[in-house]
Amino acid sequence: MKSGGITTFDELRIKLVACLRDGCKESEAMAVTKAQQILSDKKNKVSEGRSAIDQAFRDLLKEMIVEKEICDDREVKINDFTCLIKISTTCAKSGLASVSLPFILLVDIFDCLTLPVCHKIFGFVEQQMLTWKETTFDAMGKVYILRMCNDLLRRLSRSQDTVFCGQIRLFLSRYFQLDERSGLNVMSHFNVDNVTSYVKREIVDSQTLSNDGTMDMEDGEISEAEDDDKRTDKNKTVIDYNLYYRFWSLQDFFSNPNICYSNSGWNALTTSSRIVFDVFKSYKLEALTHKDTSKFRPSSEPEKMELSDSCINEIDTSDRYFAKFLTNEKLLDLQLNDGEFRRTILIQFLILFQYLTSFVKFRPTNCTISERQQQWIERSSKLVYQLLEETPPDGKEFAKLVREVLAREQHWSKWKNDGCPSFVRPGLSADDKDQSAARKKRKISKYYTPSSDRIELGNQNLTRLWNLSVDNMSACKIGGEKFAPSVEEFFEEAIEQCDPEAQVEEEYKLVNNIVYRWRSFRVLAVQSSLIFPTSSSTPSSTTSKADFLANALSEMAKQSKDKKIVESDNVEVESIITDDSAMPLAIKEDLEEEDKLTDGD
Repeated sequence: MKSGGITTFDELRIKLVACLRDGCKESEAMAVTKAQQILSDKKNKVSEGRSAIDQAFRDLLKEMIVEKEICDDREVKINDFTCLIKISTTCAKSGLASVSLPFILLVDIFDCLTLPVCHKIFGFVEQQMLTWKETTFDAMGKVYILRMCNDLLRRLSRSQDTVFCGQIRLFLSRYFQLDERSGLNVMSHFNVDNVTSYVKREIVDSQTLSNDGTMDMEDGEISEAEDDDKRTDKNKTVIDYNLYYRFWSLQDFFSNPNICYSNSGWNALTTSSRIVFDVFKSYKLEALTHKDTSKFRPSSEPEKMELSDSCINEIDTSDRYFAKFLTNEKLLDLQLNDGEFRRTILIQFLILFQYLTSFVKFRPTNCTISERQQQWIERSSKLVYQLLEETPPDGKEFAKLVREVLAREQHWSKWKNDGCPSFVRPGLSADDKDQSAARKKRKISKYYTPSSDRIELGNQNLTRLWNLSVDNMSACKIGGEKFAPSVEEFFEEAIEQCDPEAQVEEEYKLVNNIVYRWRSFRVLAVQSSLIFPTSSSTPSSTTSKADFLANALSEMAKQSKDKKIVESDNVEVESIITDDSAMPLAIKEDLEEEDKLTDGD
């Protein structure tokens, strides 16, 4: 229907649906261009144009969803959905559609399609993360994306859809900033909905009673007056319902540590912890051989579970993941022999102990521990780290890694206690930039003036060295500098010390100084051949560097002595030749005759 030649809302919507349907089959740019032409028509009401194109996108999405519901999940192709989202994003950027349109379409898609198809489309959402972070969509998109991801997490099973759940949480951690308030547990609330279900029956724990039938467990101390006959041997621990209940009841404290602050809660924690620690100490995982692969069963003749290095290397842990604990009573004996399971429980103990002993800003005022409880936690923490080091494979390395991770966690706790300040530092404003640019360059020294060529550095020797030349290049060209000493000058003192007559103790000799030896070898390598041993002086494998240098200095002293003897002989001969008075008369007459004959020729 038309009124006065103007296109109605329904007619405009139908035109846009047909335009978008063709665009999904052909190209995105063509769909946006045609939609823009339709909306620019004078017959169309400009005020209703944006509402019409928003409704057209949702109508087309409805047609696609109805069509896909007939097909099997394996035959559904997500290209049509992703193409529609891309077109809506382009229209939102250009102002043809609402900014919230792409997010509304995504919410409709995830609400109407099956989980396998949603998993495929969520990969497209991750690829477009940079688009969602743009200024156009940032403010509007945060609310929709958070709501969409939370709705998906409610539909997913934590035990069966673990990968998809983790993918969604990783996406949220990358999309939102680190200091985003919606992603921070500022008030330090615990997830009490994460309940570990296990069988609960009435138990009688005789191990917690002392000789008089009572025990004060307020501070986590254990009575030392137990009868020796009632003590359970480490190798005779029996897995019964008492152990089963104590073991799994610890999950209540791990999920909600605040219950530890009551007297009854603290007594239950210390009692259950002591029993579990004793079991872990008795169930050793050490050196299992291939010949002995029998399962450990606590009985009248228990055996020790042993893991060898070769067996440990064959364990494949690449595809291991634990979505939820299996709390069947019959599985406990097998779980105690699992190193990964044991590490999980021990790390939970450390996390609990760190929370109880650290400062938490929003912790209730009545939740405090006494000094004796603090001491019990310290002793228990040392025992947990000891058990971690004894748990193969690579127990010591794993325990060291856990210490580092928990130490870093303390910094995050402090950051949260400080109110989660932003990590983004504000940039300089235009005025601050102008002021910094207008600042004058600081002088090199307060003693320096442009009219003076001499720079005072505050120290006489430094000032002299700095002013030796006009610049550094000219200083490098100054002649007469001795950059490396001669062999004779450098080893003169060391050669004198090697002489037995000098009576210098070994510890004071220069050859025993590691720095002097290093400099000596560099000087010898450049200026002397003594660094290269001959066939007669080849050092053995047991010869030390000091002995080798001492032998080289002895050889150098010998060569220097011989050289001095030869030089003294040459000096005597030259003095005889030049001294006419000391020359015999016959030799002198022969020389004169030879000189005359030479002159005559």
